[in-house]
Amino acid sequence: MKNGTIKTMVAVLLFAASMAVAQFSSGAGEENDPYIITSPEQLDEVRNHLNSHFELDRDCMSTPKL
Repeated sequence: MKNGTIKTMVAVLLFAASMAVAQFSSGAGEENDPYIITSPEQLDEVRNHLNSHFELDRDCMSTPKL
């Protein structure tokens, strides 16, 4: 039972780590490899990574929600 619990925990951690990486289209957030932003959602996510470097790949303006 413990072995199954450990495998499950590892799988959850790996999934969470992959989701963190997938927040932007590409890049590592470094000066020489900035995160590439291609959507309004990714542009909004910049506020959670203020010490990273970014590059806009296209116009990411969205229609305001009324």
